[in-house]
Amino acid sequence: TLRPGAADALLAAAERWPEAGLFAPRIVEPDGRFFYQPRSLLAPYLTNPSGRRDLPSGDACAPFLSGACLMVERGFFLALGGFDERIFLFYEDDDLCRRVADAGHALVHVHEAVVRHARGASSAPAPGRIFRSRWHQAWSRAYVSRKYGLPDPAPGMAA
Repeated sequence: TLRPGAADALLAAAERWPEAGLFAPRIVEPDGRFFYQPRSLLAPYLTNPSGRRDLPSGDACAPFLSGACLMVERGFFLALGGFDERIFLFYEDDDLCRRVADAGHALVHVHEAVVRHARGASSAPAPGRIFRSRWHQAWSRAYVSRKYGLPDPAPGMAA
């Protein structure tokens, strides 16, 4: 759910940084936590061994943005091929972010634009839901690993 002024803040950021390719708002979860994705499987060079998260307090370039809410110019999105249709669930946003960055464009976290994201609330609890979700996550992780020539994650995931 976009909070008042979120769309305007995203548009203003796009005007300030026309060379950027992808914009995302500050994502707030129902409990008030700020969700921010500082790293991804698709960028193993972005390490954070201690697991420390330094959340931005203003607009910032980011290595990855959450697909919960993104703004991108339509022509650029289509030129990139849109979302990879082979990815049903999980890593589709990381894949898009990687392609935007590989095309030489910045990814911008827009702090004044705020959205509320009810993570996991789009599907009702049902028998087997967790298994299906984990299966899709494992499949997508293996797919994007192959796509970008990264090590096969299956042995570690099975363990």
